[in-house]
Amino acid sequence: MPMNDIVPEVVSEIDRRAALCARVFLLAAVPIMLVLAFLIGPFGAADEREHFLRAVGIASGAIVPEVSYDARIKRKEKRVAGARIDTAAISVADKAALSQEIKQEQVNPHYRMPRADFAARLSFHQTGKRAFAEHNNTALYSPLLYFGPVIGIELSSLLDLPVFTWMYVGRVANVLLAGALIWWGIRRSRGSAPLLLVAGTLPIVLFQSATVSADALLLPITIMFAAILSRWADRAVISRNDLLLLSAGTLVIAVGKVAYLPLAILPPLIAAIVDRRWSPRLTLLLCVSLVAVVLWAAWAYFVRDKVFSMLDDIVVNPAGQLRQMIDHPVRTVVIFVHTMKTQIVRLLLTSTGSLLGNLTIRLPAFFGPASLLVLAIASVTSLGIVRRPLAVAIVAAGIALTCYVVIYLLLYLQFNAIGSPWVNGAQGRYLTPLMVVVLALLPGLVIRTAWSDRLLAVLIGWSGLSCLLTLWAVLHRYWL
Repeated sequence: MPMNDIVPEVVSEIDRRAALCARVFLLAAVPIMLVLAFLIGPFGAADEREHFLRAVGIASGAIVPEVSYDARIKRKEKRVAGARIDTAAISVADKAALSQEIKQEQVNPHYRMPRADFAARLSFHQTGKRAFAEHNNTALYSPLLYFGPVIGIELSSLLDLPVFTWMYVGRVANVLLAGALIWWGIRRSRGSAPLLLVAGTLPIVLFQSATVSADALLLPITIMFAAILSRWADRAVISRNDLLLLSAGTLVIAVGKVAYLPLAILPPLIAAIVDRRWSPRLTLLLCVSLVAVVLWAAWAYFVRDKVFSMLDDIVVNPAGQLRQMIDHPVRTVVIFVHTMKTQIVRLLLTSTGSLLGNLTIRLPAFFGPASLLVLAIASVTSLGIVRRPLAVAIVAAGIALTCYVVIYLLLYLQFNAIGSPWVNGAQGRYLTPLMVVVLALLPGLVIRTAWSDRLLAVLIGWSGLSCLLTLWAVLHRYWL
């Protein structure tokens, strides 16, 4: 039954609940994200130093990374990917991320960086001179994921702010963009609004959105992406703005990280299942999916030399690994199945390093399993009044599983020795976008009684607890 045919009073109640969830996120989560942007230690997120250098490189015009044998690089026998940027940015990044203080912090979680170091780093200003900065981990990321930090860095550069503040301005830009995307997604999702509120206040989302990491925008864009698809599955009206944002989100997600390229075909498949006929918007989404594949292929073509140049080590060799997999397909399948089956429990349930938590902060042991339970309850007890087609959930789960396999394939090719019996390098945050999309599209149970308001209060309360726990964990990690 289309939502337009339902009693207007009921639709109004659904919209009221969605607006309440959006308002809670705006008033509770966004301020905490802004505070986190300043509380998280300098380059404290995973690979944030490399993400910062990548963003500075894009702002300097180096959209496509280059390869160098620069004399500053210790491993002169290997080519490395990076960009030529202002020497002050390199000095700030090296001082903050490669100093003895950070090395001690990595091995001693109780170590606290001396406060005087902050004042010393504020003395670095633009020099106008450029040097090569290596950032292999992030050189291949699409510039689309760095829109917020690039805008912040450009503004900081124009105002001639100390280079050290560029990181914080970039973080604030990411918070504002992430907050707007998640707020809009919750507001438009209707039945999935409580679920997306819980997802948007997970520690991993709050933490990453307050950094200059590529995940800072990827996670919020995925929440917006899931919100529009769930609205479509609820048979609600899809406006032109919805289609425009869905198309933009599809392009950013698919081109941003290769592992999520299969998600590009999800919107047209859902449109075909729900609409049950060929329509102009289905044609549009098919064209967007095709464009996403073409853009990804074009980006891969431009950076292909960088991929193989920085991975040409004797032990870690993608070409050799691929030949090994082709020669021994059964062994490869056994390795993947065993690794994925073994690691999924750890990635789902652990509070630190899972898809719910973060690698650099510690949360209470109960939080991981409890959050997963709350997410499950929120997903199967939709506060809407229509049941989504089961085929939508099956298709979403199938595409998510494909992305999961691709993640392990890329890790095996890039970061594991030839013939390794185990796939190393998996992190729970790689699965968070897939979890959000699948849970938002589950059929759910329709609740129309007073229990829906009580359930909504519980979900809102849990979201508030998640925000406070994240804030406390960051304070304890870096300042107390």
